[in-house]
Amino acid sequence: MSEGPTFEDLTIDDTLDDVQRICTYVNSTIALQRLVHVRMLGQVCRECGFERTEREILPLLPKLVEDEEFVVRQHLSEQLRYVADVCAADGSIAGYAAIVEGLLPQLKKLVADPQPEVRLAAGESLVSIASHVKQDDLGPRVLTIMLGLAHDDEQEDLRMTAAVLLNELAEKLGQELVVQFVTPEVICLSEDHVFRVRKATALNMDRVCATAGDKTAVKRLVPAFLRLSQDDIWGVRKACAESLVAVSKAVSPELRVDEMVPMFERFASDPSKWVRTAAYQHLGPFLSTIPGESISKELLVHFTGMAYAGTNGGGTTGNVGGGDPGDGDLSLYCAFSFPAVALTLGPDRWPELRALFLALSRDVQRKVRRTLSHSLHEVARILGPKLAEKELLSTFEFFLRDLDEVKVGVIRHVAEFLDALEPATRESYLPVLQEIQNCTSPLNWRFRFLLAEQLTRLTQLFSSAATFSVVAPLATSLLQDPVGNVRDVTCKAIGPLVARLGEADKAWQDDYVLRLFKFANAPGYRDRLTFVKLCKYVARSTSPEFFAKAFLPTLLLRVVDSVSNVRLSVARFLCAVDDVDPPRWVCTHELVVPLLEGLRDDKNEEVRRVYARRRVPDVDVDLGGDGEGGASGGAQGGAAGEAAAVAGGAGGAASGPAENAEGGAAAGAGDSTMNDEAEEGAGAVEADAGTGGGAGADDVDMFSRSRLTPDDLLVVRQLAHGTAMVAIESATVRVTAVLAARAGGASAGVPGVGGAVAAGDIAPAVIVSAAHRQADFGR
Repeated sequence: MSEGPTFEDLTIDDTLDDVQRICTYVNSTIALQRLVHVRMLGQVCRECGFERTEREILPLLPKLVEDEEFVVRQHLSEQLRYVADVCAADGSIAGYAAIVEGLLPQLKKLVADPQPEVRLAAGESLVSIASHVKQDDLGPRVLTIMLGLAHDDEQEDLRMTAAVLLNELAEKLGQELVVQFVTPEVICLSEDHVFRVRKATALNMDRVCATAGDKTAVKRLVPAFLRLSQDDIWGVRKACAESLVAVSKAVSPELRVDEMVPMFERFASDPSKWVRTAAYQHLGPFLSTIPGESISKELLVHFTGMAYAGTNGGGTTGNVGGGDPGDGDLSLYCAFSFPAVALTLGPDRWPELRALFLALSRDVQRKVRRTLSHSLHEVARILGPKLAEKELLSTFEFFLRDLDEVKVGVIRHVAEFLDALEPATRESYLPVLQEIQNCTSPLNWRFRFLLAEQLTRLTQLFSSAATFSVVAPLATSLLQDPVGNVRDVTCKAIGPLVARLGEADKAWQDDYVLRLFKFANAPGYRDRLTFVKLCKYVARSTSPEFFAKAFLPTLLLRVVDSVSNVRLSVARFLCAVDDVDPPRWVCTHELVVPLLEGLRDDKNEEVRRVYARRRVPDVDVDLGGDGEGGASGGAQGGAAGEAAAVAGGAGGAASGPAENAEGGAAAGAGDSTMNDEAEEGAGAVEADAGTGGGAGADDVDMFSRSRLTPDDLLVVRQLAHGTAMVAIESATVRVTAVLAARAGGASAGVPGVGGAVAAGDIAPAVIVSAAHRQADFGR
């Protein structure tokens, strides 16, 4: 008894590179080593390039083609297409020569391999490699391979392979070669004395018919297909029934009506149950290839009778399914192709399908109802609003009360179904959205996820009032869902929703933004994290002016959040290393740039790592104009000034570039409340005002991260609550007073603020500006 290879025999020499390993181990006496390295061919050729492939890899192929293990030959056949891609990508004469003189001769041997797995893999590679062969070389280099297989009188398997490849490559070969060479071979194969060859030919005639053209198809190919459809062997007739749809698509509409319809009638009354079943399984797709006006009532009766197959119910005609109980699956095929048939017939012939639709929608098999529920929106679109409301609403409501397996279909496409209705009827079904959310089990979160996925479309379906009163609260509720996937997909819809409300009524938009700010200041970090995520999508769906004014200041306050995951999410967004890149202007906004520097010293290592990977856009976006009181110059050659102008809107005026940047930054609007962590630690604002106050543990942690002094933190609190700056009207004057106080030690109306700002250290000023904007938006 011979022993297998030992561990030492299987050891790989790690000192060799990949090409050297292949060259060494494809000659191994151990089949496993040969197989492993043959499977590496495509990837290694891509990595090493054409020159080494031509010099070292291609010479190995002749021996591998003759490998004694068929599994090695099979994987070699699969890898040859990737080797050909490398040769073709080189674009040189040598690369093309490697394909036609090196690879095609090896494939010629592999497609004639005695193992069917090898022939299948080699045939797929031959079809792929043929796309790299010039048109003039297709005949002598590619077509001759298939003709050799077709003329092999001893091996029927090779003739079957030829039938498949002739059909697969017909379009690539072109009409001239197909008419002159391929068509005679197909006709010859259709008359083969072995039924398996005739069966393979019946399954592979559609592309040959389409490429040859109507004239050749009518005169030569269709008659051959008709002969096969009347073959003595039921397996050949069944193959014709299965390929009826493909051949019908390949011929002219007139030929479909004149030849294909009578052919189906013969299949429907065939003595073999298997032929009849195959014909009915493909009846729906076949009807969709025929012009609607050419579908007779008799032919349509065959289709409607499928819903009753195997039930002994009324409506069964002819020999549909043979009345065998196992043919009950025909109703599933009927339901699957129902929308295609309805589209072909059009809404005018809906009365002929109404009874069938009702039978399918009430079918005892849930898989039938499930199939129809997934296509109900398509049927509604076909029928039009008025007819859909009359015929489909009862079924829509029925499916919503059905099993979850059925209900999922209408929930997945509820927005598309409602879109197919009249606007008035559409809004009457608004309570359905709340019902879907509230009536599902908390554990069945996938229904809520499907609903959240459609929120973007739902924001455009209803009137602005309905959007504000129903869709907006629904979105807010889904933002609080206990399942993270539901919250994440809901965030994507908030931007379009906010934009839609702004188009309708600015007051509605402001109201909803204030609702979203509750997430930014929620005691639970999960809600604050959700706010950061939704800001990523709002920034892409709304104007820079709106986002900079309403959302950006509040978002930046999360940079000093007490929870590292929140800070990390903000950092990933602003540093452009997230899966959702911010707009270019966000990364260079004058409020953002200094805060990014603060992330460098964050106590969380992951946040610091994100900062190290930050990407700064090369070109900023021109936000259009200087604004009234915006900046005309400033940092980064004026880019910060433009950003400040957008943020500032109609803020106050200042003279110098730096003052413009600061004044513009302070003149916008923001959230209505300060974050919870900033309100803790140092005691009441009123008690600390004028003294500089003390800093508690949370405050110390906060300003150690954000470079805020205790006095700076007090100013943040004062501005957020509006206790220190109530008497000062201008936003620009307010922040200018704060900055002056920090530089000079005192300022009227801002008691207890002292200290100097180090050169370039403006992050605290930005935090103060952001906090002030919160309070201003709230007022």
